[in-house]
Amino acid sequence: MTLRLPRPDLSAAQLAAVEAPGGVFVDAGAGSGKTTVLVERYVRSVTERNHLPAQVLAVTFTTRAAGEMRERIRGRLRFEERDDLIPLVESGWIGTIHATCRRILAEFSEQAGLASGLRVADQVETVLLRDAAFERALASMLHELGDPGLQLVALYGRDRLREIAGELLNGARTRGRPVVAPSGTATVHELEAAIAALVPEAVVVSTAGTDSDQAVKRRQAALDLLDLLERNPEPIELADLKLYTLGDAAYKALIAEVELQARDVLVGEFQAPLQVLLDGYSEAYAAAKTEVGAVDNDDLQLRVRQLLETHADVRATLQERFREVMVDEFQDTDSLQNAIIRLVRAPGTPLLAVGDEQQAIYGFRGAEVEVFRGERETAVADQTIEVVSLHENRRSTPPVIAAINAIFSREDRFTHRPLTPFRTYESAGQGLPVELLIGVGEDLDRGREVEATLVARRLRDLVDRGVCQEADIAVVFRAGTRAAIYESALRAEGLSTVSSTGRGFLQRQPVGDVLALLRVLWNRYDDLALLACLASPFAGVSNDGLALMREAVEWEFVDALDNLGPIGLKEDDLARAVTLRDAIARLRSEVGRLGLGDLVAAIIAETRYDLAMLAMEDGAERMANLEKLRRVAHAFDDAQGCDIPGFVRAIESGRLDGELRTEGVIASEGAAAIRLLSVHQAKGLEFPIVVFADTASKTPAQKRLAIVPSEGVPAAKVPASTNEMCSTRALSAAFVTVADAGERESHRIAYVACTRARDHLIISGARGPKLSTGTTLDWLLGLIDDDAALGERVLELDAAHVGILVSDVSVAPALPPAIRDDTVEYVLDDGGPQLAFDVDAVGTMNGETGSELPSLRPLGQADEWVVPSLSYSSLDLFERCGYRFHTQRMLGLPSAQAGGAAPVGKAVHEAIELGANSDAGALLLEIEPAATLTEQTEARAALERWNTSPLQARFAALADVRHEQPFLLLLGGATVTGAFDLSARDGDCLVIGDIKVGGLKGQTPDERRDHGYTIQEELYALAGLEAGHASVEVAYQWIGDDLAASQLATRVFEASQREQLRAGLEARVQAALAGPWRPTPSKLMCESCPALGLLCAGTDLPSAHG
Repeated sequence: MTLRLPRPDLSAAQLAAVEAPGGVFVDAGAGSGKTTVLVERYVRSVTERNHLPAQVLAVTFTTRAAGEMRERIRGRLRFEERDDLIPLVESGWIGTIHATCRRILAEFSEQAGLASGLRVADQVETVLLRDAAFERALASMLHELGDPGLQLVALYGRDRLREIAGELLNGARTRGRPVVAPSGTATVHELEAAIAALVPEAVVVSTAGTDSDQAVKRRQAALDLLDLLERNPEPIELADLKLYTLGDAAYKALIAEVELQARDVLVGEFQAPLQVLLDGYSEAYAAAKTEVGAVDNDDLQLRVRQLLETHADVRATLQERFREVMVDEFQDTDSLQNAIIRLVRAPGTPLLAVGDEQQAIYGFRGAEVEVFRGERETAVADQTIEVVSLHENRRSTPPVIAAINAIFSREDRFTHRPLTPFRTYESAGQGLPVELLIGVGEDLDRGREVEATLVARRLRDLVDRGVCQEADIAVVFRAGTRAAIYESALRAEGLSTVSSTGRGFLQRQPVGDVLALLRVLWNRYDDLALLACLASPFAGVSNDGLALMREAVEWEFVDALDNLGPIGLKEDDLARAVTLRDAIARLRSEVGRLGLGDLVAAIIAETRYDLAMLAMEDGAERMANLEKLRRVAHAFDDAQGCDIPGFVRAIESGRLDGELRTEGVIASEGAAAIRLLSVHQAKGLEFPIVVFADTASKTPAQKRLAIVPSEGVPAAKVPASTNEMCSTRALSAAFVTVADAGERESHRIAYVACTRARDHLIISGARGPKLSTGTTLDWLLGLIDDDAALGERVLELDAAHVGILVSDVSVAPALPPAIRDDTVEYVLDDGGPQLAFDVDAVGTMNGETGSELPSLRPLGQADEWVVPSLSYSSLDLFERCGYRFHTQRMLGLPSAQAGGAAPVGKAVHEAIELGANSDAGALLLEIEPAATLTEQTEARAALERWNTSPLQARFAALADVRHEQPFLLLLGGATVTGAFDLSARDGDCLVIGDIKVGGLKGQTPDERRDHGYTIQEELYALAGLEAGHASVEVAYQWIGDDLAASQLATRVFEASQREQLRAGLEARVQAALAGPWRPTPSKLMCESCPALGLLCAGTDLPSAHG
């Protein structure tokens, strides 16, 4: 149907922006009709001011926005009966800044020094060209500099150096600056002065104190430091002195000053060789692009700016051509883009700039909200520019707008301009139009599941009562990494969904399956890859079959695949394994003949993997990801040839993150389903009902080695002799600025999410026993002064009313509803079939058919599996999930996630060990440089609570307190190791203290200990008693909150209990070593399990659903 749009009913402010004869700066709030203003001004420009469409430059932020603007302009021109202008609009200058720059370069390619037929490299090709350029630059730098170059590489390491050079090159190009190495601000003389100030204080510390263990440690650390300083150390030896940082705050400050001065000196020493590398990198990258006849996205802008600055004739041609310039989403531009807009516009040419500071959410792409603020100030001061405020919201109902105004006006750091409603409101029976739903669980993950269920049931109710249809609903996320939880809950309620967000591309099972098969084609002895293929839809061999195959071979798993006959597999498992073996043989013959993209396509076709994907409920999304992988493989092949291991390494290294950050996209516009998408994807869209979900998630901190800030100089970490990478003064300051800007942007992201709603807004989040700090939910609850206590209530905020429901209602797990055949295969998380169930025509289970598998023959005596050493955590792992213990500790599968205490906990424990005046927040920054201000505050608060806790008082009264005292026990044929947080003698009694940085989760200290730390407590007690002590007191102190820190869980064990303790612990060890190793799946336990997706279906096992 041909669109015809009548002249809109404009408000007085909108009309002023449309009819202003000169420049206009429009400060446009959410839903205020800014696109209408842009379209109407364009239409009147070409119909009333007699400008040709080729004489009006309209810059939009996205290609989608450009298409929408064109369509609406066509509709208006048809209504005005100016169809003659429509073909000219099609060829007019309406597009993104990159499209505009590409068009300018194509027109003036000769002046820009480009060959005809301009080609823009895609992201994959860009990354590969940069990798090759770095290697060339590195080789050239080493050849040119010799020893200084070798020293740079040796101290940083190739990979770190690649990352730093990449950050500095990309940051400079994005901001349109020269590529320069960080420069040091300190001199050797200043470093010497800092050392001179430290030495006398170190002498004092080396002789002061009592004979306590802590004082002895302080003195020894000071003596060691003096010994180091007397040897006239190099700056690299002084860059990391944390081993010597024992003393009061003033003494630590002197040590820190030496560190910072040494790091700044190192920056100066590395500046020259690093600059040679950066210059070579930049030149090699430019040459690589010239060789393939391509430019990248940054080149489009950089070359246009250079062209306009150096060619007055080109600049004059464009300035004469464009009689009017319009820029949409001006708050998301950067200084380079703003410079280009200024260069193409003559001084007297009207500029319509439209934007909203409250919706500036693209800082991660280099957008600078400061540009918007600066231009607004300029416009206010310029009498020739009309400043128009559009804050009459035409999208949302008055109750929704009232709530948004009430919430965001409470944040001092959010520049909120109140919206006024244009629409009237009549309740459609949906209850309160603004709701806050909070799920509560025993931990945050369980709370998130409850949250998802609350959301799904609320939406199910709205649909059932006819308030809305599924297509009217959008569920938006700041980051959609956990979108699958919400999608599963929605589907469990029978609601249709289509997702444009979720886990990253690389985490999708189809992508992992194909990469695993590529690994097998390259190296048939890659056991983990072969296991993944056998368990995936390539074959679908059952867990029992995999276990039989593993038992049948001594070394390589492929030997079992080559000799399947004697193994005794069930008929269906044997057929599946043979099918995969034959497919691998056929595909291996194609390696070297086919390119990578064609090889990926052959894998999918030869194994009929596409049929397995399309049979699943989200099959179209899975196939979109496979198509994306094929395209990426083609791009890699074009750049570097058919290098299978190189392709797999390039993907898994993360260097292709810019291209692979998101999943493949399928057409979802107009789908009769609930849409799941990110806030950034939802920008510019609106929906009758919006759910802003998962607000309790934290954005992962970025661990960057270098940064080019929007203001200030580039900065980078420097290496220390301890092999640590240390932050310089400049880098720490830049991180503080970036963290503050990120926190402010998170507020704007929440604002954008909420203002997508027309009729009904639902904000949802989760908590465990206590609320997680530093999250959007925590911030919002602080604004509205609600403590997220269980219950249902209505909160009055100024003129707004918000319905709040905080519930710990249990979630009943449901099987996936999609049943397409007479038999459905129960699948892993997003992937491989494991157990077959017979189902009837309507998709219900026929009793227990297929759920009981035959027993395996014995796997051998336990003695064959005895591991040399266990820990408390190993035994605890067996208690929580025997199968995970078996795969990690006995089969030797590598853990999918490194263990270790959280950074806050490590910082607090280290601060306690360092003693009085230690700063847990500063220690946290040393451990985790990207730690947020909230996390630093949390660490300091935990340390303060420790200092007033009963356990601290207990140990303060004891002498010779030891920290992290190790112990070893021989139990049941294995050694069991551990360490006491604190220990000291009290007469004949050994007092052992264990410090937990968390809270009590609604329990008493005794309950918390008995429900989670029984094994640890018994190991502590036995270790103390076997060391010869008459009794052992084991005390637990939680310091996660004030209530926890005021209570103590303590128990005394007597020597008479030693044999009983030993017998019980030996029984636990023997059970762990002998089995059976039964799976007890849960989301928390399965999340990082190495068997998930290889040997175990995790939470998709029937036992996980009761």
